Amino acid sequence: MGKIIHLYQHLEQAAWYTPRYSHVPPQSRKATNWQAPQYESIRSHRKEFGRAAQTAADVQLAFKNITTVFRDASMYRRLSSALFHILKSDTAHKRGERTVEAGNIKALQGFEFNKNMPFRRTCNINYSVQLDRQQGKAHVIMPAFMPKHELRVPRNATHFKVVAAVHAIDFDHNRSDGNCVITNTLALNEAITEGFTLTMDFAKHDPRHLFVSVGIVFVEVESGREYLVKGNTQNTMCISHVFVKPSVVEEEEVPVVTRTKQSPAKRAVIFDHFNSFKAVRIPTTGNNTRQQHRPIIRRKQHRVEQVE
Repeated sequence: MGKIIHLYQHLEQAAWYTPRYSHVPPQSRKATNWQAPQYESIRSHRKEFGRAAQTAADVQLAFKNITTVFRDASMYRRLSSALFHILKSDTAHKRGERTVEAGNIKALQGFEFNKNMPFRRTCNINYSVQLDRQQGKAHVIMPAFMPKHELRVPRNATHFKVVAAVHAIDFDHNRSDGNCVITNTLALNEAITEGFTLTMDFAKHDPRHLFVSVGIVFVEVESGREYLVKGNTQNTMCISHVFVKPSVVEEEEVPVVTRTKQSPAKRAVIFDHFNSFKAVRIPTTGNNTRQQHRPIIRRKQHRVEQVE
């Protein structure tokens, strides 16, 4: 007669014990009470990791207008890791309640959209970035340069485009806005004799964090038609500059106490004041045990002398 064997986990994950005449499945384990006090650090880590992962998904959606041009399957994983490190740098909240908004947002500066084509290795153009929060304008200033000398050109690429974008992000409330501009198609074998400026507009006096990104898109032009170079996998872009939101809470001024040097005359007055004090005798307790036991000691000594 067959015997029913109850399984407590999937068949491919089960560990079988084979005695002489039967098969023994693993026993069920006691459920872990994750709400117990000893698992507080694990609960905090899970909560913060989930918050960083959700923030990474929101940020990737905010950069959707440019991420389609710079394809990298590992971007979400790398962005989640970077935001989790920023979240842990938050010192204003206790563990488990830390947020990305209160962390070191400057750490996102230099983040690569395509890890296979790092921007610093691909582009050597000495450009500059200017941002005016009051006027709501960001400028990426490109000088004159020779493309084939300043760019690391992938195979089959004949032309390129310069991309610039500005994004305003509020990580706590998931509010983001972005603006992106792109140049015309430029030839790689022709020198850029005059510099140009890419201007992007955003809301005036925007109180959120501002991110300025710069990138290069490579294309192949044949018979007047543009073709992608390896499916946009050779394009490069990074977060060039991060402008942290202005602080709304002014730090309180801590009064500084300075020690002034006293004059010799003043020090003499202080010493005379201490010398004028009279010594006061501190009364002791009247229970002197030695005086109380002295007669008893004398009687014992007298008895010892008589015996001798």
